[in-house]
Amino acid sequence: MPAAARRSALPSAIELLADATSFVGRAAERDVLRRQWRLARAGHTLVVFVTGEAGMGKSRLVSELAVEVHTDGGRVLLGACHEDVDDPYGPFTQAIAGDAAHLDEAEVRRRGGGALASLSPDLERLLPPSAALPGSRAAEVPERDAVLDGIRQWFILGASAAPLLVVVEDLHWSTSTSRDVLRHLVRGAGRAPLLIVVTTRDTKPDLDEDLARLLIELQRSPSVARVALHGLDLAEVAELAGVPAGDAEAIRADTQGNPLLVTYLTSRDGAETLPIWLHRRDELLHGEARSVLDQAATFGTEFDADLLAAAHGTPLLNVLDCLEAAEAAGLVVPQPERRAGFAFVHALFRSHRYAAFPLRRRLELHARAADALATRPSDRRLRAERARHACLAVPVADARTAVDLARDAGRRDEQAHAYDEAVDHYRRALDAAQLLDPPDPPVTLDLTVRIAAVLHHRGDARGLPLLLDAAGRARDAGDHAALVKAATAIPQYGAVGFVDPMPEGRAVTEAALDVLGDEPSPDRARLLMDLASHWLFVSVDDALQLARRAETVARELGDDDVLGAVLLAARHLLSHPGRIDERARIGAELELLGRRLDRLPLKLAGIGTQAAAHLERGHLVAWIDGFERFLALLGDRNLGFFRLQATNYQANRAFFAGDLTRAEETAARSVPLSQGIGAGRVYAEATIVANRRLQDRDRELLARYERSAARSDDAWYRCSLAALQARSGRTADAHATMATLRHEGYPIREIYPWSLAVTELAEAAEVSGEPETAAHVLRVAAPYSGRIAVSGPCVNRPFDQALAQAALAVGDTAAAVSYAHRAVIASRERRTPVFLARELVFLAEARRRAGDPAAAIRPLLTEALTLAERFGAAVVATDVDRYELPS
Repeated sequence: MPAAARRSALPSAIELLADATSFVGRAAERDVLRRQWRLARAGHTLVVFVTGEAGMGKSRLVSELAVEVHTDGGRVLLGACHEDVDDPYGPFTQAIAGDAAHLDEAEVRRRGGGALASLSPDLERLLPPSAALPGSRAAEVPERDAVLDGIRQWFILGASAAPLLVVVEDLHWSTSTSRDVLRHLVRGAGRAPLLIVVTTRDTKPDLDEDLARLLIELQRSPSVARVALHGLDLAEVAELAGVPAGDAEAIRADTQGNPLLVTYLTSRDGAETLPIWLHRRDELLHGEARSVLDQAATFGTEFDADLLAAAHGTPLLNVLDCLEAAEAAGLVVPQPERRAGFAFVHALFRSHRYAAFPLRRRLELHARAADALATRPSDRRLRAERARHACLAVPVADARTAVDLARDAGRRDEQAHAYDEAVDHYRRALDAAQLLDPPDPPVTLDLTVRIAAVLHHRGDARGLPLLLDAAGRARDAGDHAALVKAATAIPQYGAVGFVDPMPEGRAVTEAALDVLGDEPSPDRARLLMDLASHWLFVSVDDALQLARRAETVARELGDDDVLGAVLLAARHLLSHPGRIDERARIGAELELLGRRLDRLPLKLAGIGTQAAAHLERGHLVAWIDGFERFLALLGDRNLGFFRLQATNYQANRAFFAGDLTRAEETAARSVPLSQGIGAGRVYAEATIVANRRLQDRDRELLARYERSAARSDDAWYRCSLAALQARSGRTADAHATMATLRHEGYPIREIYPWSLAVTELAEAAEVSGEPETAAHVLRVAAPYSGRIAVSGPCVNRPFDQALAQAALAVGDTAAAVSYAHRAVIASRERRTPVFLARELVFLAEARRRAGDPAAAIRPLLTEALTLAERFGAAVVATDVDRYELPS
């Protein structure tokens, strides 16, 4: 029999737990699990969440299913999350390691396990070097997309050999990275005969906000089911407790039918409390055995006897004797598949024991655990555990060592984009740093900057203010290293501002450049480009000159990492439609750099930049293809800046299709992300404004644009204000606003809002009858005929639509017909009814002025009004009435 199909034994934890002869109740729940397994066997990848409070029998129920699956010829893999263990991919690496142990090298290579080898010592041992990806660097953490795809591929290829059940225990203790893996598996569900069963508590405090959102999010998928466990009924309690139904009433009242409590909190003498039951079990142990269990509780629900022996300072054989006694007392069980592995019978037993430690005892035990883990320096996962224990042992343990260990663990997780785990390490390091003697302000400031940077880059709104504050403190303290680190962390993958300048950020960048001096360096190249991005809001020409200096330094240094950082910012500086070719070139180079360096942000930025260029050129199929690649690469990662772009793409697609409600609902999801990166509500507001304009609700927008125009020197606010004034019937105000702009020479800076501002001037000029402004639009916008006016997150409308309006305003009927006709043809090809409806009206008006009879233009108007009614574009009917067209 080939290795891929060779039967393997049930995971021992499942085998020990399952016992059909003593299993009580849960008939309906078992039926659901069996039905999902039958569907999976037939060729469907499915996920089932089994939820309930602690002790409700989740693991026991799943174990019974696993035995049936194994008997039925299926294969079973097991992985678990553990309390107080920051292992990013923990349950999945455990399951894969258990699987790989039964495979030969050829099968491992077939499954492509090389991307997974660095995730745990077991996988590094089991996955041979020949399985590594071409050109991969074993010493580095692989990009998360390779890991996520590798995990999914492993399970799918494994299921191709025999139907597969993967059990993931205790998701409530999972890291955000493990939850991302689960999202990836759900969203990539296909036709493999694979069932993933996940157990998790669903009550507070174990049910945190993120887990609650995850359950709601994934349950929307047709491939996901949920089995919620509640207390046993009276008859089931009686059967489990072995008492008459009449006696079971009091037991059920005390336990709420919780099977664990019914089993362990009842005795011949009546009900006990959990603390009393555990205390009585403890009394069965001698003093050293109790001390060994105390030490075990600091390691988690599962632990290794050899590490426990090292921490306890006792020979391994003595510790094994103690654990045998604890097993006899019903407190722990062995885990045969792990060398000298053991686990508490239930997580409640461990957490209750740990919570009872006085402070001195807890500090002592964590210090011993850290010392024991120091004997395994080559194990990356255990190094992170050592850092956690060392920090929790301060001040008994050395604070300096704890800080260094936790900072290193946080840095590794940050490089792997495991941002939540990185923040936890940095925060523990910061807590430990408070106890350094003598105090070390630079260390404290460095950790503060690290925490702020991680929060900022994952899209948390707390990150940017914390970064700016830390930079100010660094400047005041003369801490040049912290100042430069904060300054280089402020940009979000090259972006330092969106619509308005960020003077605080610019001051930080300038201060950091001052302390660096003129010597070429990676930090100087990055900060010159950051300054260029800030300067864009003052002088576009000066900004581009600074950008060229930064790129020159980067290329002279010959450092691809630095060049990537510089180009990330450069793409934002080239947002004017006249620079689209250069922007597309930078996008292509970023993608190549990302692939060469295996850097996810560079790949995402490159693909997104090229896709945006396709959108501006009006090539919507290429835009969609590009962003679908972007979405596939981004997956479920918690990268705020790129998640924001993905959300905006989805909102724009809904808008183009005329689904204004869905566009607005989708855009609303961007608010926390955009606020997190310092962009306020820009992305959501772009969609809302576009919707209101189509809905002929311009008056609702007037007040906000009047405030914006009053507080900002940017001309683009006044261009939009003029359009709103004209559409709201305030023609005199619109003329006054345009007169001021004309007097100033239409000072619209050539950055993101330029395209929006120009098309808004066309609207204002045509509606209010202002030919001079319309003539200006024709001069500056004509070179971009055929393109779509895109201003950052705002997809305003095709240039040809605006040019048709401008031509109508100046009385150039032939040009109006030409532009409107081109716009209509393009919108039909692009399938953008949201644009087509108005363009049909402009074409009808232009042809009416050209002398076409009413019968010839009426079909255009019928189509326009039908489309407009379908998606609520009341502006179309208003335009028809304004032109007095024969509707």
